Amino acid sequence: MSSPIDLLYEPFSHHDLAQPFDPNLKCAGCGAFYSMDCPLREQNLWSCLFCSRSNPMDRTPLVSSDAYTLTSERKGTFERRTVMVIDAVCGPHELDHLIATLCNAAASKDSELTCVITIQDSGSVTVHNTVGQKRNAVFSIDDFMTHYNLDKLNVKHFEKKLRATHSTSYWFAHDSLKKQLQEISKTAKEGSKSKRGKRCTGLALFIASILASQCALSTCCHIVSFLNGPCTKGAGEVLSRERRKHMRQNYHFDSENPNSKLSRSSWKFYEELFKKFKQQKSNYEFFISSLDQIGLLEMGPLVNSSMAVSQFDSFNDERFVRCFQKYLRLRNENAIYNCKMKILTAENTSIVYEIPDYVLNPKNLSLPVEISLDNRSTKNSVQLQITFENSEQAYTKIETFVLPAQPKTDLFQIQKIIAIAMKKMASQITGDFDYSSKHTKELNKQLASLLRQVQGIDKDKIIEWCYYLYKSPILSSRNTSPDERYLFLHQVLNSSRNVCLSLCKPLIWNYNDSKHDWVVLDISLARTPMFQDGNTTLCIDGGSYVILRIGERFQREGQEFCCKLLNDLQRFTQPLYVETEIGGSQDRFLKSKIVPFDASDKKILDTEDMTFRDFFNLYTSSTENK
Repeated sequence: MSSPIDLLYEPFSHHDLAQPFDPNLKCAGCGAFYSMDCPLREQNLWSCLFCSRSNPMDRTPLVSSDAYTLTSERKGTFERRTVMVIDAVCGPHELDHLIATLCNAAASKDSELTCVITIQDSGSVTVHNTVGQKRNAVFSIDDFMTHYNLDKLNVKHFEKKLRATHSTSYWFAHDSLKKQLQEISKTAKEGSKSKRGKRCTGLALFIASILASQCALSTCCHIVSFLNGPCTKGAGEVLSRERRKHMRQNYHFDSENPNSKLSRSSWKFYEELFKKFKQQKSNYEFFISSLDQIGLLEMGPLVNSSMAVSQFDSFNDERFVRCFQKYLRLRNENAIYNCKMKILTAENTSIVYEIPDYVLNPKNLSLPVEISLDNRSTKNSVQLQITFENSEQAYTKIETFVLPAQPKTDLFQIQKIIAIAMKKMASQITGDFDYSSKHTKELNKQLASLLRQVQGIDKDKIIEWCYYLYKSPILSSRNTSPDERYLFLHQVLNSSRNVCLSLCKPLIWNYNDSKHDWVVLDISLARTPMFQDGNTTLCIDGGSYVILRIGERFQREGQEFCCKLLNDLQRFTQPLYVETEIGGSQDRFLKSKIVPFDASDKKILDTEDMTFRDFFNLYTSSTENK
């Protein structure tokens, strides 16, 4: 008999359990590599762990002590191009800061070619030409044929117009790119006060996809969009230009109404757009400057790479500058492409597992994998094979694990179960485009089943983690817009285990004077009395934010520690940083992240949220009645 087991696989973190392998001994049957557990037979044969096939060998196996990685030369030269989509429907001040950041980045690029597309307030999209402004290709959403062929995703119509204006001259070298960007900064307009700007984001992204698809298949093309607001015209529209009308909210997904229909129609357009250009493997990435929603949830089908979305209050925000610098550094030094994953199990099954084709930050790659294990065996072998490329070489990464049929249950295992549950739920919501309360109730049933998965440990621990998960935007839409919820889900899916857990349950750091270092407080819940202590400086790390709550002691140490967290290259996207004194104007942000333990906490926080004690009693009674 076999039963499924969930494994949280982080291929680019260190694994002590992984067995070395011989890269030159590969099974002719299932493709597994030789590992130390493979039986050796007479007549120079070795037996495969997974299909039991006998394979010849002409020497003693040599197991690699390296990082279990087989390297080979890259096939062909690596070329990377970027299509910039710049939303110029904004104030001059906002656009000036964006252009300044992009110009600084352009100065550091030597050979990379860049295409520049701007979204104009007039309802047009401009593809800028290196020859001059008169050669620009301009597409207006008010033109009937443009509107019609966009709805049909008719590539040939747009290619014809692009070819008519010398398509080869749409790509700027770094020396001319800066000059072109500076010209664009002069086009910004505040827009009409009576109506929203005529922003046709869907048209711009479709044209960007066409230009990216014209590159050679060996070329890696990034479509990087800098957006300021929602699409209000044409395919991809999520909001009317009439200011009296508002964008869809969470409750709209519970009924058939114009808002939910418009949202689903936009999502369907982007889904079809992605399918249209899937073979070209373009990478869509978004930097968003907006205090409100811009329709990010509907663009979900385009978000095909890891950590592809970042949102800020303004492009004038220092956080945007830091985030964009980290993005460029990760893209140049760490990013991997053409990723594929294969799993071999003792049940003689071979599974091709879907992972992002492009991974910006491999060290944060964390994949929930379901594997069937033989209950009759005391140990089960699993081999995971990942192939990928960077700008220099192609790699095959092989790791073989021996997993027990009944994994032991401890606190570390509970945290893995929670991280896997978070990623699975996030994947179900975004993949099915189901943000209804009915679907949330189904996910809550999955949450209730977690307690039955964990035996032999204090159930308070698992219930505590379930409470934080219940309070998170995965299962709660309270005080969270649909875009904010999608952004949270995207970060859950693309974060490492540790960051994923801190998104669920924030880490509370306190300075230990005897150790002269910051340590995580070992407390069951963030009790409010602790936050009424004016003497203690605390650092709260919630994954997507870092809060420094300044007390009377260790202020300088707290600021230095927060700087260390924020400057970590692996913390991408850049966390929001809030520094507040106790009782200060930003203190309410921290209090909004605190969960009430009991009725006393509920009164202090002035909240209607369910307390942990109430949740504990409800959760315990529901599971005991099963």
